[in-house]
Amino acid sequence: MFPSRPGPARAPGGTGAHLLAPGLVGTHALDLAAMSVFLYCFIEREKILDIKELISGARMMTTYLRPGGLWRDVPVEFESAVRKFIDEFPPASTNMNRS
Repeated sequence: MFPSRPGPARAPGGTGAHLLAPGLVGTHALDLAAMSVFLYCFIEREKILDIKELISGARMMTTYLRPGGLWRDVPVEFESAVRKFIDEFPPASTNMNRS
């Protein structure tokens, strides 16, 4: 009846926000004096922001999503950038768990 929640591959913005949001992965690690985990999260968030910048021209996409669709089509490099991130993120998250 209800749509399933988007996973990391379909909602990279949400993943980036959760990496550094208060009380979640990165900042929670700071509370435990684990600075390296916070930095690992920051690196992965930067990769997500680079993808957003690739499709919209800016890191803050306030006018990219519009009623009726998107501002423009995604560039040709978009798919390869997302696939690269999807391939690199699981090993990176393993490193976060080890730190």
